[in-house]
Amino acid sequence: MTMSDISEFMASLKDSMEGLFGNCKENDGVLRSMAEDIGATETAVVIEAVMEKGLNEEDPFFILHFHITLAQNIGEESVPGILKGLNELNNAISVGSYPFFGHFGFFPPLSQIFLSCRMAVNPANLDIEFENAVYYLSSLNDKLDVFADFILFLCEDPEKVSFDAYLDYLEKVMDTEHPEIRLKNLEKQLDELGEEIEKIENSTKNDV
Repeated sequence: MTMSDISEFMASLKDSMEGLFGNCKENDGVLRSMAEDIGATETAVVIEAVMEKGLNEEDPFFILHFHITLAQNIGEESVPGILKGLNELNNAISVGSYPFFGHFGFFPPLSQIFLSCRMAVNPANLDIEFENAVYYLSSLNDKLDVFADFILFLCEDPEKVSFDAYLDYLEKVMDTEHPEIRLKNLEKQLDELGEEIEKIENSTKNDV
């Protein structure tokens, strides 16, 4: 396949997103898919892709922007704990043991948690650039499957589980494919963590 221009690139990307996620719509140049059954909690995320102009007018490269909405309507009281958890998550994918592209963040105007990734696109080499884009999308489900549950618990209660505890959980279930088993393991670990926190609190009260 030899692509001639950006419009053909985006049309092919739409077909790929539909094949990967089962659906894809285009609106004003933005491609949008809904990926479902992510993580042990079987959550859903919105995946968007748009081609942006380069860094400046003289730059011949375009920028392909992937934006994934992971959660929304976040309560203001949860924001500090969520920001801390997302910072730990970004460290894990940037310099830690779970490498991936882009970064997780919180967008205050819409109260949303997102994953964003931008990649340069050389219009003179669209076939290879398309392969890179599809590779990213293909890897997205697997990586979100790893971290979606942590995002969910951050939204429910940022203090419910620490990121280190979540990583311990991941090590125990990485080879477990069935979501019900994974969810039971996570619930068990959360219960154990709650018992430890209660013991510490009781000990502190006794000391006082």
